[in-house]
Amino acid sequence: LRTLGHKFPYSVLTDLIVSDPNQGSVCTMIAFIYIFFIFLLSVHYLNFSGPLSPVFDLLGVPVGTRTFVVEGLMLIVCLAIFATSKCKAIITKQVCKLGLAWMPFILYMIARCDFTAPYALKKLALMVIAQFLTLLFLCVAYINDPVRFNKQFFPLTILYALLLYGYSLVNPSVEVYNLWTNPVERVTIEKTNPIWLARSFATGSLCFLLLQNSPKWSSYAGLLLFIPGILLTGSRGPLISLFLIASLWGMYRWFKSGKTLIVGTVLICAIIPITIIVFVQYQEALDRYFHRGTQKSMLLESGRLQGVMTALEEFSFAPMLGRGLGKYGTVAGIERKYITPQKVVAVYPHNVPVEILAELGLIGFVLFLIALRPGEWMFDLSNRYVYFFFLSFLFSLTSGDMTANSGLFIFSLISKLASEPSEH
Repeated sequence: LRTLGHKFPYSVLTDLIVSDPNQGSVCTMIAFIYIFFIFLLSVHYLNFSGPLSPVFDLLGVPVGTRTFVVEGLMLIVCLAIFATSKCKAIITKQVCKLGLAWMPFILYMIARCDFTAPYALKKLALMVIAQFLTLLFLCVAYINDPVRFNKQFFPLTILYALLLYGYSLVNPSVEVYNLWTNPVERVTIEKTNPIWLARSFATGSLCFLLLQNSPKWSSYAGLLLFIPGILLTGSRGPLISLFLIASLWGMYRWFKSGKTLIVGTVLICAIIPITIIVFVQYQEALDRYFHRGTQKSMLLESGRLQGVMTALEEFSFAPMLGRGLGKYGTVAGIERKYITPQKVVAVYPHNVPVEILAELGLIGFVLFLIALRPGEWMFDLSNRYVYFFFLSFLFSLTSGDMTANSGLFIFSLISKLASEPSEH
């Protein structure tokens, strides 16, 4: 907590809880409601496993239904926020705008869904419940009190990321990659794919970097704190994505401060030579990390390039309408593994834009862009949430499908709302 600012930690906690001491217990209750909501939101887009697993197990909640439990709790909290809100008309207006932007995309997914295919039905349900409903809840919470939301979002996200980090160190699991050729051990928690854990660490690291009212050294220390965790997971995409977004933030800050010449000189004279020395000294370790003991390039070894090429091939067969929701791999003959009639191993190209093009075609892709509500907010680098949107977008290019990249939708909405305060 000392990294949250120059204040004594107790003062930081009271700032999170009480924004107006004159309002007494009512303000404290609302503050705790927001803390609970943002904590649930962090669980939703970071990771459901880890420190909360014992709680879910105690309540008898199986792994596949935890999303719906969190959504139910968020609904209850959202209703409580709306019931006590003094700006119901503004909230209703913004919720309607959000609904109008998303409704064509949802209706099109319904039209392109094969209701006899369990995987397609699951994908549709997750897009509506886990993505769209979360955005409605988020819209209500943010519009009601953006100042409180902004104050609590960063420290609470950092807190949950630290909980995941600590849990991975105390109770780690090991996934062995390339078991029969060049085995590589990757740290994770429980049965979670290591890349999801790495994405959580990268998000927590960016939160530290963008934390306001804190010493610069603490932001940089927090940024570096999660790097060993990302390296232990053996995940490359989140590390590269974090480096690119942190560099973008740094360049914006440097250009804004007018120290471009000084920074450029430092980069040329110090950082670049140091980087070259590190690459030379640790080339073997870096090759093992990025190539995982093979002679293939990172894109070929991971299979990401092959997935994208397959998706583009399927897009070429049905460019306007797509193959249908959840139908990626049909043309290539990729078979889905059904564990039970209801449970199926997901198949996707690990790239959300080409996944949408393959399954929903150009029409679906345009409707997807409309749902994101692009605009000037995407170029507002003074908006801290925009960096999270860019980070989530990079994640969506390298891992998961559109149901597993909730950060892409969440941070597009927060970025837009934060860039247009006059609207609410």
